[in-house]
This record gives sequence, structure tokens and C-alpha cells, in this order.
Amino acid sequence: MKEFKKIRINFSLAILVLFILILLCATLLLLFSFTHLSDKWSAILGGGVVASVTALFQYAISYLDYRNNERLAISKVKNFLTSRDNKDYYTKLIRDSGGRIDCFFFTAKRFCDDFCTDGGNDNLLIKRLNENQRIRVRLMVQDRSMLPESLQRDFDSIIDKLNELSRRFGERFSVKTYSHIPAHNIFITDKDAIIGPYFNNKKSKYSHSIHFEESADFIKDYKDYFEQEWSDGTNYHTPST
Repeated sequence: MKEFKKIRINFSLAILVLFILILLCATLLLLFSFTHLSDKWSAILGGGVVASVTALFQYAISYLDYRNNERLAISKVKNFLTSRDNKDYYTKLIRDSGGRIDCFFFTAKRFCDDFCTDGGNDNLLIKRLNENQRIRVRLMVQDRSMLPESLQRDFDSIIDKLNELSRRFGERFSVKTYSHIPAHNIFITDKDAIIGPYFNNKKSKYSHSIHFEESADFIKDYKDYFEQEWSDGTNYHTPST
């Protein structure tokens, strides 16, 4: 049997529209210049030439924007975030998740305060875990001994909360620690992925991130990175203080 190679064709709508506009302008201009028409049709065709040239000029001005938007769509980029403390933004992602939530943080304090607190409006993740038995949360935080003193206090403030959630949901809410300086902030569900850098001299919530679709090729290395970190991580069994 013959093997057929799969050919991938990248189709650019922006280039196609540009080509059609150029072709339309050239056709109308040639007809107007070399065709003998009545005054009525000459006026109509002349108006068409002016309109098509104007449309081509306007489109040419915005062409780079159209092409950039196409590249973002091909890369499956959904948004650019200027900070990581937008609770409402992450609320929608957690609500839309139907199976997996993987997180790689410094301490996860802000995440736990916003979504893992019983009562009030800060218990969304607990509600989702109760509602959907298929949801599995894997949370990675830095080992306490690696954290600066200010973040050690954040680490200590959610010890009881993380331990209680692990007891309540078992393998559906798992926590591990890593023992190195983190380079990335990672939040991945079965539909979305938010990836951003960690900077040692800047608070993480003020760092920028990029929101991708979970299926984006760009984040494959980040998913592999998380899986390796999870495999190498240490189970979180910190006693209450």
C-alpha cells in the first residue's frame, strides 16, 4: 500500500481578501478605461472604481492588524493579562473546567483564599469538586525552606486549608512541593492554559501572562514540564502549626 503524507495548508483569509480587492480594482479600472459605455453605465462603473480603490486603501492600512490577529488565532492565543490577581477572570476558567486543573505556584495563598475557602463567595473550587466527581486538582507549591521569610508566612497561613482539602477529596485534590527557584507560573485546565514568568525582583501578581487554549502547540512544553515536576515533586504532608 502507498503511504500518503498529510499536507498541512495554512490558509490566510487576510491575504485572500487583499488579493480579491486588488483584482476587483484592476478589473473595474480596465473596464472603465477601455470599454465604451453609455453615460449612465460610465457613471456607475466610475463610482465602482472609486469605491473599490477606497476599500483597498482602507484595507491596506489595517492589513498588518488583520495578519497579526490571524497569527494569534492560529497560535490559539485568547488574551494577554497584565496581572494575576483578577479573581473574576479565573472564576470563569474554573467554572468551565470539566476534568483537570493543574497549578504551579509559589505558595498558592491567593488561589486558596479566592477559591478554596468554605463559605461566602470564595469556595468555587470546593463547589466544583463536590458537583463534578471527574475534576482532579493538582497543585504544586515551592518547598517552605526555599521561600523568603515573607512568603513563608503565606505558606504557613494555608497549611490547614490544604491538608483539610486533601483529606476531604483524596486524590482529587493533590498537593506536592518542588525544591528549586520557579521560572513559570502555570494554570492549566482541560480547556484553558495561562502561562507567565516568575521574576525574583517582582511580585508575581503584577507579572504578565498569556491565556491560550489548552490545545495550543505552544504550551505543550509547559504541560510536559508540569508533568515532570509533578513526577519529581514531594508529597505535601506538612503538619498543622
